[in-house]
Amino acid sequence: ADPRQAKRPNRFAEAGITFLRGGALSCRVDHGPHGFLSTCAHGHADALSFELSIGGRPVLIDPGTYCYHGDPAWRRYFRSTLAHNTLEVEGADQVAQAGPFLWSGRMTSWVESATGIDWGIDGGIDEEPVARLAVGHDGYRRLPVKATHRREFHLDRMADALTIADRIDANAPVAVRLSFHVHPSVTVKLEAGRALLRDGGTALAALDLPNALHWQAHRGADNPPLGWYSPAFGEKEPCVTLVGSGMLTPGQRIETRISTGRTTPRREPAASKEVTA
Repeated sequence: ADPRQAKRPNRFAEAGITFLRGGALSCRVDHGPHGFLSTCAHGHADALSFELSIGGRPVLIDPGTYCYHGDPAWRRYFRSTLAHNTLEVEGADQVAQAGPFLWSGRMTSWVESATGIDWGIDGGIDEEPVARLAVGHDGYRRLPVKATHRREFHLDRMADALTIADRIDANAPVAVRLSFHVHPSVTVKLEAGRALLRDGGTALAALDLPNALHWQAHRGADNPPLGWYSPAFGEKEPCVTLVGSGMLTPGQRIETRISTGRTTPRREPAASKEVTA
C-alpha cells in the first residue's frame, strides 16, 4: 500500500512550519522554535520569515548556511535576521549571537490565527478562495523599546496574489529593515516602490513594496556581507536582496503585495437538481 497521505500536508506543528498554497504560489512560513533544545544550537534568527515559489520555481529564498567555522563574518551574516525574508528591528538580530553556534537567549514564535487553511488530521489543503495566517514573535522584547513583531499572510487564490502585512507593537518608534532575498536565477528591476521579477524573458511576479520605507537593491556585497545565497555547504553566490529601511511608529502597519498577474477561475457551485414528488 502507498504510505503517503492522500493530500499534501500544509502544517508541521512541531517544526512550526505552515504552507499557504494556491494557483501558482506556494509560500512556506516559519513560526517555529529557535534552534535545538535549550541552547538553540544551529538556529538562525529567522522568525516569521518565509520562502516563495511560483509555478514550482524558487523565487524568494532562504539564504542557506554556507559555513560553520573559519569565516566568522560570513557565519554571522548567514545566521542573521537581515539575511532572511523578515523584519529587523533597531539593527539587531532577533536574538543576540554568542559564537558560531550558540545564542545569548531565546525567543518564542506563535500562531495568532489561521483561516482558510485545512489543519485537519490529514493536513490537507482547504480550497477556500482566501487563506490568512497571523503569527508573531517576542525576540525584540529584550530591547528598550520592548517590541513585538506581528506578521499576517493573506493569500488570494483567485487573484494569485500574496499580501504580507508587518506591524511592530512597541513603546516608541523603531528603526526597521525589511528584506526580500531573490533567487540568483531571477532578475530584479526596482523602480518607484515596485520590483519586477523575471526569469529570462518570463515575467514571474511584481512586488509592490511598502512606501513607508526607502528601498535599495543589493547584490554580492562583501563589507558587510549582503546579497548572497548558499546552495550548498561551503558554496555561495551573489543574489539580489531588496532592503527597505525606515522608522515605524508603534502599531503602524506596512504591506507588501506579491502578484503574478494570473487569475484562477472562480469555481461555480454544482447545479441543484429539481426533485419532484
